[in-house]
Amino acid sequence: MGRLARLLDFVNFGDICRGCQVNCCRRFYAVLLDEEVKEFKSVAKRIKTRYGVAYTLGGPDGSVCPYLRHDGLCSIYPKRPFDCRLWPLMIHYDEERDEFVIHLDMECPAAREGRIPQELLDRMLKTVLNAGLDERWVKKFTSTPWHKNLKEIARVKSLKGGVVSNSSK
Repeated sequence: MGRLARLLDFVNFGDICRGCQVNCCRRFYAVLLDEEVKEFKSVAKRIKTRYGVAYTLGGPDGSVCPYLRHDGLCSIYPKRPFDCRLWPLMIHYDEERDEFVIHLDMECPAAREGRIPQELLDRMLKTVLNAGLDERWVKKFTSTPWHKNLKEIARVKSLKGGVVSNSSK
């Protein structure tokens, strides 16, 4: 497991997601960090983006993560990639404003219904902003296909700097 994924070891949505019928792992896919590609290369999908190649578990073609069990749970939950740990937070690059935008994915029923504790979201946001995330990865992540049901919660000029605006409060 990569260094950045370990920073989010505290994230556990087990109780929040228990009983959810939506199952994010059947509907979405995870974009692997460069440090994770080697570990998952044998099962990863390759997606060309305008910022370079991105590797995913599952894919925009509707394929599901190979680690998703029949009961809807993750077979590698303690070792899941960074993107899986971060969701329903997502980081995108706003090319027009040259800023990074952190969104809450409203396709997640727990996010939509306000069942995720604000303290947890704040801790996840703070951790990501202080993690030294590769801005090139975020640009590749942004250029993979995604739906648009996202709620902006913060903007930053750099993933190495402070928040430009925080809309989560």
